[in-house]
Amino acid sequence: MRIVRSMSKLSLSAALLASLLALAAWKYYPQAAGNGDGRAIWRKSLHQGTETTMRAEMTMTRRKHGVTYTTLAHIVQGSQGRYRMEYLLPIEARGRIVFSDAHSNWQYEPAQNMLAKTELPVPSEIKDRDAEALIESNYRVVLVSDNATMAGRSAYLLDLLPKHSGKSSQRRWIDKQTYKTLRIETHYTDGILASLVSYDQLALPATVTEADFQPMQATGIRHVSAPASAQEIQSRDFAQTAARLHLKSQVDLGFQLVGIGVSTLNNAPTPQFLYTDGIETLSVFVQKAGADIVNTPDHWQRLTVSGVPVFQNVDGHLNTLVWTRFGHRYTAVSHLVTHGLEAVIASELR
Repeated sequence: MRIVRSMSKLSLSAALLASLLALAAWKYYPQAAGNGDGRAIWRKSLHQGTETTMRAEMTMTRRKHGVTYTTLAHIVQGSQGRYRMEYLLPIEARGRIVFSDAHSNWQYEPAQNMLAKTELPVPSEIKDRDAEALIESNYRVVLVSDNATMAGRSAYLLDLLPKHSGKSSQRRWIDKQTYKTLRIETHYTDGILASLVSYDQLALPATVTEADFQPMQATGIRHVSAPASAQEIQSRDFAQTAARLHLKSQVDLGFQLVGIGVSTLNNAPTPQFLYTDGIETLSVFVQKAGADIVNTPDHWQRLTVSGVPVFQNVDGHLNTLVWTRFGHRYTAVSHLVTHGLEAVIASELR
């Protein structure tokens, strides 16, 4: 019951950038931000802030199995979701450059002298508003301070606090002049830092040109086209696809199904259903069931959730539940605390 997930270099970069750059594609109607209104400040950061051009040194961290992994990069952000990101760390990614003109993504891999192109789906303003509403329905946006400082600039300090217990919280520093988000910290329920996105050495707003977001045209570079992801292919029928595997598109604690892809579980390609409440995420992997689990493996605990035998493993902040039903084996993985994940899976099993 050991979980093994693997991704190609191309998909790894996409996953790493998802939480950072998805915001850059969101478009909202302008909102007036009063000094005492945390929600209005946050909304304006998603509209005006993401449209503000910037050059910066970016630091991203993520905690996994008790170890913190760090990514450093030069980044240029333009309006309308355009960006350029050149990796400095980790060492194995140094020299990698990811470009986007908001219509296509290019990823340059220096070791292979290869440039891969992926077409992006057409942005949907309706989905953007749904994403905003999802966060606001699950988190309270609180203005902590209107006199904070970040990267040498005056900033608002906001907390996004979960309305349901057992979830991570988020802290954001937003530039008072441009409403650009300068730093995002996500903390587990015990206060330990789960992930970080931070910008330093800022030029804000910055001078950018179209050339900043177009890939290099040097001779000798091998050009390839990356296939569309499984998530993009199936995005029109999430609910139907989930229902065929006896999963729901909406479950308790405010989680909604937002993506379907393929990952590797126990060395086999496995459908992955990605749920989110806007900040916290939950993945459910579905395999053809083999023999029922009779004996409880070491370091696992046997539970009963909604009348179904479920096996649970807690590895630091990573919580995993496994059960068999309708000829399938389901593996749910999240950073929710134990009672939170059990509540979500109970709603799947009802």
